[in-house]
Amino acid sequence: HGQEARERGHRIRLVSGSGSSEPIAPRAYPRARTAGTRNPAGSISAMPLDADEVLRIVAEGEGSRVEFKQGLPRREKVARTLAAFANTRGGHFLVGVGDRGEVLGAPHPRETAAELRAIAAEEIDPPLRPKVAIVPVGDLPVVVATVGLSDARPHAVDRGGGRNELPVRVGSSTRAASGPALEALTRSGRTEGLAGLNSLERDVLAWVAGRPD
Repeated sequence: HGQEARERGHRIRLVSGSGSSEPIAPRAYPRARTAGTRNPAGSISAMPLDADEVLRIVAEGEGSRVEFKQGLPRREKVARTLAAFANTRGGHFLVGVGDRGEVLGAPHPRETAAELRAIAAEEIDPPLRPKVAIVPVGDLPVVVATVGLSDARPHAVDRGGGRNELPVRVGSSTRAASGPALEALTRSGRTEGLAGLNSLERDVLAWVAGRPD
């Protein structure tokens, strides 16, 4: 069936494989700064999500704490995003949602959930243990991995050749907080430079800047 909901101008579409349509009244989702319980530092706690919470996250759109994927990308890309959430302010990684907020359903949801847990444990140092859930949204499964701000940060990802990367989240992008990327972030006059970071993100970058390569 198809379902639409509007939030801050964003349209959510539920797309089923049957192509059938059944009229459902749009629901209003109040603006949420970010779904999930926050600790005093403002990070996301790994609390269970239901369909309404997932739709609210989707309505907010991608950003510093939210990433949409239609299917599961390669391991390294997933690891970088999860590590960046843990290093910065936490976040939700949703599989089964298109870039424009279309709820499409995750392919092979059980296998996807297991792979997300494996990536967090095997590809990130120190390992992460995200809260991973399969959330039915209508008749479509969305796999959500929720990562809080980690007390064990910083978390690194092996990029090959003995080179580790410390990812951070800046806006809706995952960036390496070292070398040229760090210089680009700190360069004055850029809209995506330090002026766009909050105090916690600045602290993470300052910590990385003080470490030897």
